[in-house]
Amino acid sequence: MTALFVSLVLATPTFPSVLQQASAAPSTPACAVCHRGASMRGTVTTPLGAALLQRGLAAYDEASLRSAVSMLGSTDSDGDGQGDVAELAAGKDPNTSDAVAAPKPSLEPQYGCSATSSTSGLALALLVCVRSGRRRRGARPR
Repeated sequence: MTALFVSLVLATPTFPSVLQQASAAPSTPACAVCHRGASMRGTVTTPLGAALLQRGLAAYDEASLRSAVSMLGSTDSDGDGQGDVAELAAGKDPNTSDAVAAPKPSLEPQYGCSATSSTSGLALALLVCVRSGRRRRGARPR
């Protein structure tokens, strides 16, 4: 039952590598090329993702992704004059017209809302030191 529930809510884990192969991209595109927010079913809302859905993309169906990419032809989702497949092949994000590099998956672990904030970690360490110092002082005989 759990496996069925997971398959209903998660994104298709093999799609980034299939998209890389189908578009001849130099690296595996990040999930953000097709998904907005959490990478789960129902979040394929970027211009490229919408174009793929219009061409028959179906969850957990790698053949539908390959077919949808081949049907993109010269489709230019962001209107910058370059086709989506050409932009992917050049390592660019087909959702943005400023020709920036496509987002790449983060290899660093992320934990919670303040995962990228070193200031909060420093504040927490300082708090622990202050509290442990108070306990030691309180434990001394007077």
